[in-house]
Parts: sequence; structure tokens; C-alpha cells
Amino acid sequence: VSPDANARSWISEVGGRRCPSAQSAFTALIAFIGWLMLPKDQGGAGLDAVTAQSLGHCSDRQLVRGYVLWRKAKSGGVVTRTTMHFLTFAGMLCRPEVGFLPNRPLIGRQHGISDPAAWAEHCKRASQFIRLIIKDIKPQVEQTRDPVEPIKSVLALSNPVQAFTDAVRRMDAGYSGVGGRREAIWARDRLLTLMLVSNPLRACNLQELTYTPDNQGHLRKEQDGSWWIRVSRDELKTRSTGSAYKAPLPESLWGFVERYLRDVRITTIYEGT
Repeated sequence: VSPDANARSWISEVGGRRCPSAQSAFTALIAFIGWLMLPKDQGGAGLDAVTAQSLGHCSDRQLVRGYVLWRKAKSGGVVTRTTMHFLTFAGMLCRPEVGFLPNRPLIGRQHGISDPAAWAEHCKRASQFIRLIIKDIKPQVEQTRDPVEPIKSVLALSNPVQAFTDAVRRMDAGYSGVGGRREAIWARDRLLTLMLVSNPLRACNLQELTYTPDNQGHLRKEQDGSWWIRVSRDELKTRSTGSAYKAPLPESLWGFVERYLRDVRITTIYEGT
């Protein structure tokens, strides 16, 4: 359970609100920048690190085309979703009038186009070019990773939840009771695993669970002694159509939660775990 209610990555937070698509866009961008710095003899653009780090390259039709072809070749001729994420992001940046790049003439000057109108036209042509690429390769997109594959053996069980019980048993068997950071990590992992049995939260929400002494975090104790998890609608992927998440923890877990918060969590705070 995170000791810091604001412990979120700046990549996926905009104006204090979580933006799930921001992480995807940033990942697509840094992959493109990495290719820009890759030596030419390895298939990259061969730019130096300083020159490569500019959003303006997303408006360079030759570089965009070269990157897409390189990714396709590296994926065995398959067009991946990662490639589509990049093209969607680049197209958004170049979109006429409302896009980020057409409204940044300073970036245009950095790329050798000093006239704002000429830069806006350059971005417009890039946007049209990217739309054509997307239209052309969209039917070729293939899913290169089956999300079910890593947990296929668990799903094949007559009772998949039993896997969580087995995991906790293995944790208990390996418990050394030595105290300090090692025991704090063990207790944290055990608590989160048990929470998942009754509260199947998404990974990002599980990672961001908080507890605060004033009982205003995600993990809260009610007046009757029960413990509940509360996640606001804005923090959920289904925030536009769903409602806030509120669910209880099983009574068998209440004591462990209280012992963790009272005796163990202070170690995780001071030792950064």
C-alpha cells in the first residue's frame, strides 16, 4: 500500500488527474526517439541525442516512414499495435489548426522552417501522410502477444482463485520473521495478494492504493471495524461510464491489515518500499 497519496508517475497524470492514454503515448514517443538515435548501420536515423529529442521529428514524413518500415521489419513483417500507437500520436501532434506542432512555430524554426505559415503547412502535409499510412496498414495490424498466455495454466484450474491461496501458502512457508525491510516487503506482498482474492482491481489501481491516518485514503476503516477499499470514479478506466469503486475486505483479513499498518508499514515508508 503506497505511503504517499500522490505517488503517481508524471507521465500518466495531467492536471492532477490520471490519464491512462498518456503512458501509451509516452512509450510510443520514446521508442521513436530511440530509433532516431540508433546508428544508420543498425537501421536507425543516426541522429545525436540532443537533436533527436524533439517532437518536431514527428512531422518529418521521411523519418516517420523509415521508422514504421523498421518496426515492421523488426517484427517479422508484422504491423504491431505499438506502431499504430505511434502513428496515432504523431498524427495528433500534426493535426492542422488544433495540433500541438502547427501551433509551435519555434519548433518549426528549430527544424529549419522559419515562416509560421510554412510550418503549419508542413505539419498539415505530415498529418495527411500519416492518415494515409494508418489507412494502408490498419488491416495488417496483428496482436503479437496473447494477454492470456502468461496465466493460461491458472485459468485452466477448476478454481483459479486457488492459485492465490497457493501463493500465500508459499509466502508463509518462506517467512523468516527476521524483521526489518525484508519482513516489510513480505507483509506488503502477502496483503496485496489476499486483497486481490476479494477485490480484482486493475494493476494500476492496486499499485496506487493509499492509506492515510485520517482515514481518507483508498483503504479505510469503517465505524463497525470493517475495512473497505474505495476508489473514486476519476481514478478508474471506466470513469466516463461507471461509478466509484467500493468493496469490503473479508473479515479474516482485518486483523492482518491492522497489524501491517501498525507494525510494518512504517518500515516500508522509511526504507522506500
